[in-house]
Amino acid sequence: MSGAAGAVGSLTGQLSKLKGATTIGIAGGPVKCKYLTETLGYDYAIDYKNENVETRLKEIAPEGITRYMDNVGGTVSDAVFANARNFAKVAICGSISEYDDNWVGLKNFNMILMRRITVTGFICSDHMDELQEAKTELLELFKSGKISFKEDIREGLENYVDVVNLLFSGGNDGKLILKINDA
Repeated sequence: MSGAAGAVGSLTGQLSKLKGATTIGIAGGPVKCKYLTETLGYDYAIDYKNENVETRLKEIAPEGITRYMDNVGGTVSDAVFANARNFAKVAICGSISEYDDNWVGLKNFNMILMRRITVTGFICSDHMDELQEAKTELLELFKSGKISFKEDIREGLENYVDVVNLLFSGGNDGKLILKINDA
């Protein structure tokens, strides 16, 4: 999972772990990586700010990555594609590292062909017919203590730009929410 300490990555990792997967979370900074392993139950955490992701993936998964949930894109995804096993499956849910004017795309795009990787875009609105069932299941898992989540609530509409920029710098801690009033 890239963006593993964020709202999507943290939930995806926990659900994967409940299904029996070995989970590797990629996040920025030692505090977030500790949260992944000690609180969320990830098997491994890679700090992309202080470690070489490609090298660490080779160490952790010498046989290759079989599944990848991509929230980040860019160099992190390049490292995963370089370490993918034949017939790996990739779900792309975001590419926040490239939501600016510096889009570079994947350098290891050819690995999709060479390793016969299946890549699928995942947009929540494509699954609206499953929303109620998912909400019910997630609430049950939360109430039973099998999953958890963290919210980072900031206040004030006047802080909108600074709050959104936290997503790009990794300065948020969990699901980033901007509270604009007390209603």
